[in-house]
Amino acid sequence: MATNPIVIDALPEPTVEPASARRKACDLCFTKKIKCDMLKPVCSNCKLYNADCQTTSVARKRQTNSRPKQAVKIREAETKELAEENESLKKRLARIEEQLQQILEAAKQEHALATASAPVSSTNGSTPEELARKCSPEELKGPSAWRFDPVEPSLYHGPGDDDLPLPPLDQLMPYVDHYFNTFNRALPLFDQAVFMRMMRDWHHTDRPKRDRAIWAAILMVCAMGLRSPIPGDEAPTIDQRARTDWANRCMRNAQSVMSELVTREKDLLGVQVLLSLVCLFHNSSDSRPASVLVGTAVRLAQRLQLHSNASSRLYAPGEVLLRHRVFWIAYLFDKDLSLRGQAPSAQQDADIDISLPPMNPPDGAGLIYTSDKKTCLNTFRIRLGLSHIQGKIFDNLYSNRASKVQGAERRQRIAALSTMLEQWYARIPPAFRIEHVSSTVDESELVQMVKLHHAYLLAVVHTHGIYSHESEWFGRISSMSKAMIQDYAMTILGPTSKRATESQEPPMAQGWKQCVDLSRKCIRLFQDATPTECLIWQCSCAHFSGLIVLLANNLMHPTHPDAWIDQELSNKAVKLLNDLVSVLPANAFDTLCVVVNELQKKASTAVDAARLAAAQTDWMQASDGNLLLEDLGDEMGFPVFADDEDITGAFELDDTWDHLLSNDNAVVGGAEFQA
Repeated sequence: MATNPIVIDALPEPTVEPASARRKACDLCFTKKIKCDMLKPVCSNCKLYNADCQTTSVARKRQTNSRPKQAVKIREAETKELAEENESLKKRLARIEEQLQQILEAAKQEHALATASAPVSSTNGSTPEELARKCSPEELKGPSAWRFDPVEPSLYHGPGDDDLPLPPLDQLMPYVDHYFNTFNRALPLFDQAVFMRMMRDWHHTDRPKRDRAIWAAILMVCAMGLRSPIPGDEAPTIDQRARTDWANRCMRNAQSVMSELVTREKDLLGVQVLLSLVCLFHNSSDSRPASVLVGTAVRLAQRLQLHSNASSRLYAPGEVLLRHRVFWIAYLFDKDLSLRGQAPSAQQDADIDISLPPMNPPDGAGLIYTSDKKTCLNTFRIRLGLSHIQGKIFDNLYSNRASKVQGAERRQRIAALSTMLEQWYARIPPAFRIEHVSSTVDESELVQMVKLHHAYLLAVVHTHGIYSHESEWFGRISSMSKAMIQDYAMTILGPTSKRATESQEPPMAQGWKQCVDLSRKCIRLFQDATPTECLIWQCSCAHFSGLIVLLANNLMHPTHPDAWIDQELSNKAVKLLNDLVSVLPANAFDTLCVVVNELQKKASTAVDAARLAAAQTDWMQASDGNLLLEDLGDEMGFPVFADDEDITGAFELDDTWDHLLSNDNAVVGGAEFQA
């Protein structure tokens, strides 16, 4: 049975007079304006005046709050303003859409015309040729018109391209593949699988999410692929000028994000891009920019703890192997540039506790094979051994502390370092040694071997101190050439070069002979290798030193058995140097040309005089002059008269040699000469 709920009416609440409505004084006190103690039933003042104590309630006027009305008015104004702004935005958006539509229509028409004439397209509107044209000096002015100069290189400081342009993937692949097939095999800076995955992700990622460090890494791999020589039958269809301009643009854009690279510690990309720049700047004759870059790269590698074995426990084995390789590449360039620039290296050997790269890596990184694939050499590992010795050469002969060591102790250090270099060279298989390598390896591998052997030559030359002021050849050149050599060394090496050369002792006989033999082989190898641009500039320092050694040896010992061979090699090398200087603006090579040409002139005069003097001696001592004349004619290259021919008047025996020595028109060793 349902029951009706009982409804209880709410009782009215008692009304409490608010405190603000009550008067705080009785009527008498209020009238007399005296303080009331409000005692009940009669206050003290009313007792005093014998009056009735009454208090009248006064209803005060309630104050109304005007704030809600003001808020309403403000909201109404804001609503009106917002509506007007929305209306304005709608009109602007309509105008922008109309303009965009016009631009799109025009772009479609231009694209249709371009497709009809040249069917090459790009994912972001940047083909290699277009990037090269944008980098041409005619269209690129101001600080952005940076170009890599192998003679006087400079680092780029400025903005890059905001739209992060890259050609499509199919146009990048030939240069990326060439880099991994050649350069990266000798110096495994990147892991190919990781890099290819990163590059494909870049081309399939929305632009706002792209990483500028990844962009710089792709640019530098392309630049190294463009800078490396490509065989004619494998080269892509893009001319050399466009390749050079595109490589310049890649290097410029990569340097524009340098501030982000030097503080990037979440992965190896920062170090890898910096070392890529070092690789290309290392190909220049001036090592100062490369030294700055490699110092930065080594410091970043140290912050990443690449030199510490303790940090390897945090990574997978494959990443540990890559971290070790990246560090050893930084170590390699650090030691090489330290010796070339005669400045302390950034990495100390005592702080390294990671293992060297394996001699036979599973992926074949660092291995170079002969053409018949029967012999291989781990150039990466063998190059690290030379870098270690280069560090020892600087520490023991060129450092601030070593410059104070003289006499027997310094000679003992030189002998120990020379032994270390000989032992290092003995570990190279015969097929890869200087005298055989040009005929045993292919063109791409030969480039790396030329660099290796010229680095070895530079180490030997620095060990034996051929630039000592006490050397015999240094005393035979003019004071102007001496000053030029010192100025050149001060410009390239800095103020420490003067102290280093002054502290050097003249090379000992055995050391000088070793420098001469190695210089002869290196110059012949350089000429047999059909030197490319990168070889010319990277090997210029060692090549110049080897040329000085050959010319100085001919000047001091013009009768040694290989004088004629050295003279021919030197003439070709001097011609190459003069040809380079003739197409370059005024630079430091002008100084070298003056010194080299003076040495060549003096050495040629000494060798020719020695040859003629030896021939004259043999002539005077021979009993059968006609027989000797045949031998001399075959040797010197001028016509030989038969026994029954009258040679009277052709030349007088007594003054023939003096005449040849004084006659500027004589072609000594040629097919003819004037009597």
